[in-house]
Order: sequence, then C-alpha cells, then structure tokens
Amino acid sequence: MELTPFVTTLLGVTREYWVANQRPLLLSNLPAILANQQVDYRAVLGKETLKSFVERTSDAASYKVITHPVHRAKIGLVPPDVNYEFEADSEPAQETALSDIAPVPNDAIALLNILSKLDAEDLEKITIPVSVLAKLFKQR
Repeated sequence: MELTPFVTTLLGVTREYWVANQRPLLLSNLPAILANQQVDYRAVLGKETLKSFVERTSDAASYKVITHPVHRAKIGLVPPDVNYEFEADSEPAQETALSDIAPVPNDAIALLNILSKLDAEDLEKITIPVSVLAKLFKQR
C-alpha cells in the first residue's frame, strides 16, 4: 500500500500517542487530534467513514486497527510493531445491579422503593400527588 500524506499523518499521530500514553489512540479521539494539527480529514475521506478508511489502509507499514472484544464501537490505532489487545470487561456493573433488584408488583411500589433510598432531607423536598400514585398503582 502506498503511504499517502493522510496515512502518513495517521501513522505519526498514532506513534506519538502511543509513546506518550502507552495505549491505543481511540478513533473517537482522532478528529480532535487532527483538528489540532489543522487536518481536515473529511475533505480527504469524502464520503468514506474514518473507521472504514483506517481498516482499509492499515498494514504492517502504517498502523494496526484493534477492536474491543465486547464494546465493538471502541476502536483504536496502535503502531504496527505493538502487540496490544483490549481487556475484556466483566459484565457491566449496572446490568448486574439491575438484575439484583427484586420484582415489584406495580410502578407505585417501585417508585416508593426508589424514594426509600433517599435521605430525610431530600425526601422533604419531594411532593407527589396521591392521584399520581393511584394511577401508577392501577397501571399493572
């Protein structure tokens, strides 16, 4: 593959980022870095996306594209001589926490369970009309 000026720029910023941080340059951070270098990547790429461009142009002479095993949108660039893999996260904590919540018979009780976790000072600031609670109770 021929090293075009834009590929050379990507190679340079990828190496520079790796040396400074010892981690991949995420594609989501690339537009800001290129803007700081006054590179208009959209003009270079036309209708092609940045992701498809780096996947198409990556090789042993430029940079490697790595993708997170769980979070597919997390894509990074590393120098070609670097062996790096994203660590596979365990299940996100929020999802497991939601599964630990006991099922409730209706929305009104669910709301009261949530409100019961607030301290007294915060509870004093909350006003819920009884008609709203009655509607929540009847919905199921």
